[in-house]
Amino acid sequence: MTLTSAIIVTFIICTIFAQRCMLKNTVLYLPDSPTHRSLHHKTLSRSGGVAIYLAILAGAATAGCFNLVSWFIAIVLLGASGIAVISFLDDAFEVFCVYRFAMHLYAVSILFALPIIPSFLELPGEMIPVTGIFGIIFLVVAGVWMVNLYNFMDGMDGFAGGMGVIGFGTLGLIGLLNAHQEYALFNLVVTAACVAFLRYNRPPALLFMGDTGATLLGYLATVSALWGQQLGITPFWAFILLFSPFIIDATVTLTGRLFRLEKVWIGQRNHFYHQILLRLGHRRTVRGYYIVMLGCATTVVLTRNATSIIQWIAIIVWITFYIGAMLAVKRLVSQRDILTVMER
Repeated sequence: MTLTSAIIVTFIICTIFAQRCMLKNTVLYLPDSPTHRSLHHKTLSRSGGVAIYLAILAGAATAGCFNLVSWFIAIVLLGASGIAVISFLDDAFEVFCVYRFAMHLYAVSILFALPIIPSFLELPGEMIPVTGIFGIIFLVVAGVWMVNLYNFMDGMDGFAGGMGVIGFGTLGLIGLLNAHQEYALFNLVVTAACVAFLRYNRPPALLFMGDTGATLLGYLATVSALWGQQLGITPFWAFILLFSPFIIDATVTLTGRLFRLEKVWIGQRNHFYHQILLRLGHRRTVRGYYIVMLGCATTVVLTRNATSIIQWIAIIVWITFYIGAMLAVKRLVSQRDILTVMER
């Protein structure tokens, strides 16, 4: 019942503040006018992440009143607050990317003072040590990348919120199935905030989460990944597969931009989901991605305790799917470019 109370409080607080963020006569309203990179065509507020942040704080406070969370959750929320504040300032005034990156680095680094850092990362049948300086560097870089890739993928109505609902919801379910109430509560509180926000962000969106919400969710996903691996209930490979709709697209796209020497910190409309959206439209693209997300989530839940052979088969099947999907998108883009040239 106490767990349910924290979830309900989170949902209610997010709903209240999401509605406030949409009102033009409040300090929380941050107008996001359409540009050449935008996928929306009218001005909306991009401060929805504030509602998500405040709701998570409220949910954590409620859980704290019932002694459901450990002391280190306060440190996690300290890092989350730093990211939320710098991102809100960026949404409102634009903050130099070096300052944003420094805050991301700080927030991820303080996690190493907490008892949630694993000594190894688990692949099917393999344990990869992440101790020593190189292990720490890898985890910090991976954490900072997760914060930013979630932000890069927040460009379509209902997309980042949907990934939050399915991703954190699945991690919460895994926590419950493994009788780890604190881990389950952490993830289900985030899920409740995303569900409440998604009411106003599903196509056609009435509110955006902005950098405040996207970077916050990326950071909390990093925390959950490290913590779940340390507990032994969410292997590293399972987390990667669960969030693979975001991780694959962002990593492949940004790696390509790096090789082309582009300014990767500036958003562009060249992610795979952008190309699919131009072909199918918002609703069908989002629904298609939801199906993929649910497929990944189902695979993780069903195979997390299976034999390593079954787990590798599942991973290979999904890798094959992503390669095929990306090649198909590239082919469609090439055909569209050829038709455009011919029309000229």
